[in-house]
Amino acid sequence: MNFLNNLKTNVKLIGSFLIIAIITAVVGVVGIYYIKQIDAADTKLYENQTVPLAQLGDMSTTFQRIRVNVRDTILAQTPEEGQKYVGTIKTLTTDLDKSQGEYQKLIVSKEMQDLFDGYVKARQEYVPLRDQIIALALAGKDAEAVTLMRGDAFASAKAVESGIDAMQAMKVEQAKATSDANTVLANQAT
Repeated sequence: MNFLNNLKTNVKLIGSFLIIAIITAVVGVVGIYYIKQIDAADTKLYENQTVPLAQLGDMSTTFQRIRVNVRDTILAQTPEEGQKYVGTIKTLTTDLDKSQGEYQKLIVSKEMQDLFDGYVKARQEYVPLRDQIIALALAGKDAEAVTLMRGDAFASAKAVESGIDAMQAMKVEQAKATSDANTVLANQAT
């Protein structure tokens, strides 16, 4: 202790400043480390949960629009009007295929892949029924088209919707888990 008392004031000031600078540097490095971890976790949350949820929403909406246009094909007053709806269905199907492909690229877990495979299977079962309804409607067999639409096609469409709903629920659950982990990380940084 006597050693410190014998030091000149300017040495004591410089020494104190260096100690404070070292402490500040350590706090800064630790802070930057945690900020980078939080940034990476935030990016992961956006890319793996937020974007896919939007794609699932688009898939759901597009599928519903296809179903509405199938119904409108049955209700069309003229063959030309029916063909207009068929054209819209083709466009919407292309849009759905695109959204489905983009979503598939972002699947990161086996559980999500299993749900996606179930959705794809349900959709593959719906498409021939949809096409059969359209063919019946364009042939003027509206009663048969409605019966098919309300029967097997309805059950098949519900399976597609259930598949999308299950994927959305899992994505929300994953987003919650990621958000909770980010909160823990932020608390550690604090």
